[in-house]
Amino acid sequence: MIDEVTWEEEKQGELKEVFRDGKLLVDYTLAQVRENVKGF
Repeated sequence: MIDEVTWEEEKQGELKEVFRDGKLLVDYTLAQVRENVKGF
C-alpha cells in the first residue's frame, strides 16, 4: 500500500475535490453518480 504519492500520481487518481472552504466546486447529477459507479 502506498501512503505517499507524487503530484503526477495524485493527478491520475480517482479522488476529486468537491468542496473547498465550505463551497461546492462540482455539481453532479444523480445520473452522473450512477454512471460513475457502474464500473465498480
